[in-house]
Amino acid sequence: MHKKYKKNLSGFVENKRLPIYNWLYYKEGFSAQIVFDLIERFDLKKGQTILEPFCGSGTTLLAAKEKGINSVGFDVLDIAVFASAVKTRDYSKVIDELKGSLEDLKNVPKRKQKIRIKEKIILRAFPERILSELLNIKENVGKIKNRVVSDFFLLCLINTATKTSFAMKDGGCIKIDKSRSLPPAKYMFIKTAKKMIRDVEEIKFPGCTTEVHRQDARCFELKENSIDCVITSPPYLNKIEYTNVYFIEEYLFLKRQFNAPLRSFVGKNSSIGIDDIGDEKLKKHLSEFRGKKYEAQIASYFVDTKRWLENVYFCLKRNKYCAVIVGGGCFEWGVVESDVILGLIAKDVGFELIDIEPLKKIVCTKNRTTKIGVLNESLVVLKK
Repeated sequence: MHKKYKKNLSGFVENKRLPIYNWLYYKEGFSAQIVFDLIERFDLKKGQTILEPFCGSGTTLLAAKEKGINSVGFDVLDIAVFASAVKTRDYSKVIDELKGSLEDLKNVPKRKQKIRIKEKIILRAFPERILSELLNIKENVGKIKNRVVSDFFLLCLINTATKTSFAMKDGGCIKIDKSRSLPPAKYMFIKTAKKMIRDVEEIKFPGCTTEVHRQDARCFELKENSIDCVITSPPYLNKIEYTNVYFIEEYLFLKRQFNAPLRSFVGKNSSIGIDDIGDEKLKKHLSEFRGKKYEAQIASYFVDTKRWLENVYFCLKRNKYCAVIVGGGCFEWGVVESDVILGLIAKDVGFELIDIEPLKKIVCTKNRTTKIGVLNESLVVLKK
């Protein structure tokens, strides 16, 4: 029986109004409400553990924390791991230190930073005065000895940078819009920090554990039958490269270590074709795409999909649920029904396919004008 979900639950828009969830706008995320619905639907209780193998900015982990449920999250994108960790920490013992550090940061005199950055996209994204302000704040945040406090203000600074930049995330790339009016960086940083401190003062979480690790969803290691539920949304079958989209934040503030393009590693190896797949069942599921443009991308995406599903199946307890929010792929020759194929792969792995529930329909176009088809964004419900 399909559940009727609100239109925006599969997107991050709903979270923009929620304290802590909105500490970082993560356009690929989904709403907290859908996690709350699934926690209730699967009758999850305190003491149980939710796994999020593609944790993004931490929506599932934070929603679990609100309900007092333990959680474990993995991701390979630096900014995702960092934001998830910062958003799910306990700040109850450092409220006064947060306030004191903010006062110190407010009183630091302006000092023009020498811009040694050579990356053209960053130099185009910020006026020199704003970039200098951001770097000055970063330098002083780095002097804070308490790691919990310094990380809190570093995420605040990342948030500030997105609000004081000409850069806009558009699909899989960054566009520069110099018609935007930008507020002073220090003013926006202080305003954002005050709001974040109010958030942690007002919200009291029940006791539970939250773990966040930088790890590949295809090969993380958890004990067999140790997880009570999986709620996740893997990267969609498209051309988005997250290292491109979040390059500015990672380069400026997190000293990014990964230089290779990635979609949380799903579909990263795009050199294989469908006939190169050793799994005959998977080859059959993908046979209609043989010879089509982007065949290798489709093949590698679903090879990796099977790998992370196998990993999830191993650690999930018997008779427990895995909920996957996934969208179809849009190509110039048509659409790929990722939800249907994921369901078929999940059954091959050993899951029972409970339902594929529609969340949103998206028109697939060629050259942004010619309609090719309609793809689904769906909730795929599986049971071990």
